[in-house]
Amino acid sequence: MKLLSKNLLIFFSLCFVSCEFDKDDDHEHAELITLENCDGLIDANVPDFYKKYFNCVDVSVSSVQGGAVILSTKGLPPYESMYYSHEYENHTDFVSQGDGYYINPNTISEQSYSMSIQEAPVSRNLTINSSLVDGVIGTSNNEYDMSSQGIALNGVILFNPLAGPGDDIEDE
Repeated sequence: MKLLSKNLLIFFSLCFVSCEFDKDDDHEHAELITLENCDGLIDANVPDFYKKYFNCVDVSVSSVQGGAVILSTKGLPPYESMYYSHEYENHTDFVSQGDGYYINPNTISEQSYSMSIQEAPVSRNLTINSSLVDGVIGTSNNEYDMSSQGIALNGVILFNPLAGPGDDIEDE
């Protein structure tokens, strides 16, 4: 199973790397993306916390979801990264730190993410213990799944810290 997972990872990585960007695009991000110029619109009616701390994120209050705060982002970090493609001013070259250090073949791309935060969350009455933070996926119905888990103050998407089934995050 582990061999199959690795082969699939290699196959999809090669497919992704072999894709070519559209050379006729309008190079929307020819300018360096920073906290000062990143996209983001914060509605006047959102709680002050969001106005004070969030940037590079659209923040609104939903009238449909009972006053939930809706966070939306394109997921583009407002800083330089070796994971930006060469089309972005935020791209910086990878510098190896020695043997065993390799750049991930993926690149950052604009995607639409949204999440809602309830105005008055309801507790699940869970007691956090070692079985809920064991570092292994699939051991509890109350753990985070393998998708995005949140949006940082600067609009970057947060994922859980675990590896896929059968893998150890320390080996990735």
